Amino acid sequence: MTTRLIDQNFIDTVSALIKEAAAKHIMPYYKNLQEGQVGYKESELDPVSIADREAEIFLREKLQPLIPDSGFVGEESYALNRSLLNIFDNSDAYIWVLDPIDGTNNFVGGQGGFGPMLALVKDSKVLAGWTYNVIEDKLLTYSDATGIRENGRNFDGPVAPCTQPAHGFMGLKISKIPAVLELINHIGVTLERGSDPSIVCLYKLLKGDLDFLIFYLTFPWDHIMFHPMLRDRGFIVKNWYDQDPKFSDWNRGLLIAKNDETYRKIKTELVDKMIDLPELDNLRKKYED
Repeated sequence: MTTRLIDQNFIDTVSALIKEAAAKHIMPYYKNLQEGQVGYKESELDPVSIADREAEIFLREKLQPLIPDSGFVGEESYALNRSLLNIFDNSDAYIWVLDPIDGTNNFVGGQGGFGPMLALVKDSKVLAGWTYNVIEDKLLTYSDATGIRENGRNFDGPVAPCTQPAHGFMGLKISKIPAVLELINHIGVTLERGSDPSIVCLYKLLKGDLDFLIFYLTFPWDHIMFHPMLRDRGFIVKNWYDQDPKFSDWNRGLLIAKNDETYRKIKTELVDKMIDLPELDNLRKKYED
């Protein structure tokens, strides 16, 4: 398969599989989860449900035959085999990267704001991306050939200028650290309230409703499908060390900003001062154990 074959027909084929997974393996459990069908990973902030597992199995079995010899990295597969991220550094194959349900907290709690997120990557490049907010029936897709599309229509319109003060989003685990909150108050930016999952907050960023976003623990299925969409709209996407993010890096942070001025302000006045906080080191160690 060559990259030129990632055309609208290919995007539509994968989109149909994602919607089928949602209809058959996610929504039957929505507001209908039974005892024993929800577990937890590192903490109660990281639930996993039977729907996550079923949707991932279904999509893996459907996606890999579309590209013979393609690799697969899923969030639930990684939970069972932490060496999976090595595939990005040791393979030149096409690789599917899947979060079967981004926003599992919302799904388990019977709220909206959840759904599958998928990327197809090769040689450190995202070739195509899909996100499907199930309750809103909002399907976002991307490839170089098709551009950004939402429910089959071109996703366009100018990105709004940055607000004053800049308004952004920060991952839940780091936004509760007192030292981080002190830094935020000191530099005079505001944060979106709530604990939106990636599928929601990155969409807000893409629309221009947010000026910046900061994550610390950045597993590839949580965000990489948005990278080319955001860059296509002029956003800066870097890790905390001012480098292009690598798919295999999960503890080097993610900083996305609407323009260079906002990026530099958040990087120098906030992120650079967060990097060495002991609370972040303790958080990282929880995921290493």
